[in-house]
Amino acid sequence: MIKLFLIAGAIFLAGFILNTLNKSINNTASRKENYFIRKYFLSISEQSFYLTLKHILSEEYDIFPKPRMIDVIGANKHGKPRVIQKHIDFVITRKNHPILAIELDDSSHNSPYRKKQDKAKNDIFEAANFPYIRISAQKYYNTNELKKRIEASLNEHNRIDNIQHPVSKTC
Repeated sequence: MIKLFLIAGAIFLAGFILNTLNKSINNTASRKENYFIRKYFLSISEQSFYLTLKHILSEEYDIFPKPRMIDVIGANKHGKPRVIQKHIDFVITRKNHPILAIELDDSSHNSPYRKKQDKAKNDIFEAANFPYIRISAQKYYNTNELKKRIEASLNEHNRIDNIQHPVSKTC
């Protein structure tokens, strides 16, 4: 009988401690001082690149900045952990179909950690046979060179026939 009371007491005490810890974690997580609205959605280099893409792509294409990788590349239960928390800098779509991923690489991509992360993304794009290009972040972009890189990547993945001139002719 004493063992039963001791077990019941231990269970009660464990529940009380867990409940107290949970309240403490929840109170910390919901505090207003832990959160803020970012001043800008895109960095200066991302904004510059986005505007360049808008300028060179024809109107039938949409540009999505910072989508989750899982929204573009599906994965089974084994691949899902590798894509669920990753983002892509830009995805170009045509008629709601993703056709190209673009990763904008600034100086932070030179660190060993980022190189490992970049390789993991590259491996996923290649495994999914999804076209992607990496562009070095710059203050200004050569629109003709960028057009060539986009078209070359789409050609390489045999998607150009379905694209019908991804870049506008006015540039």
